[in-house]
Amino acid sequence: GLETAGVGVACGADVNSFKPGDKVMAIVPYGGLAEFAVAPAAESYLIPEGMSFAEAGAFPVAYISSHVAIRWQGRLEAGETLLVLGAAGGVGLTAVVIAAASTAQKRAVAEAHGADATIDYTTEKLTERVMALTDGKGADVCFDPVGGALFDSALSSLGWGGRIVLVGFVGGVPQIPANRLLVKHRAALGSSLRYFRWHAPDKLA
Repeated sequence: GLETAGVGVACGADVNSFKPGDKVMAIVPYGGLAEFAVAPAAESYLIPEGMSFAEAGAFPVAYISSHVAIRWQGRLEAGETLLVLGAAGGVGLTAVVIAAASTAQKRAVAEAHGADATIDYTTEKLTERVMALTDGKGADVCFDPVGGALFDSALSSLGWGGRIVLVGFVGGVPQIPANRLLVKHRAALGSSLRYFRWHAPDKLA
């Protein structure tokens, strides 16, 4: 219920960017699954032509979360390689380049959404596969909404100066060995859309 989409029925007195009847999507603190929801104008967006309410209702958190994680935290640059764990999930699909997922169906979904390569981490060794795909250089950035048992292999998949961006822990909270960050000049960074919105709202404007 942190995001929602629908038709505006009323606007606040100081709101001039929307009008009743507009189709909007929004990030809300709670209540997005209710029949009616109240959303701040600054967190609301007009739904583009051709986007359904179902798509719009799942768009803001996933795509803005990925934007924050990749642009502001991971600082991904042109020509760099991005490894995405949990690549068939809502957030993972917004960021695919090398997609790691557990089933053929999930990998097919990632490919359909633009993945350049996929990895079956249930049968392939993640680190070895990433190194093979990057000519031994390793990934520059890993986008990780999973954590858990995959974290260690993902960290080893990074090249010198690589950044792993922690977006969630559906697989468990990993313990980060500081010595492995130091030796390869790597960085582990957290990325939470909710707190980013509070502390750096100007970057989302």
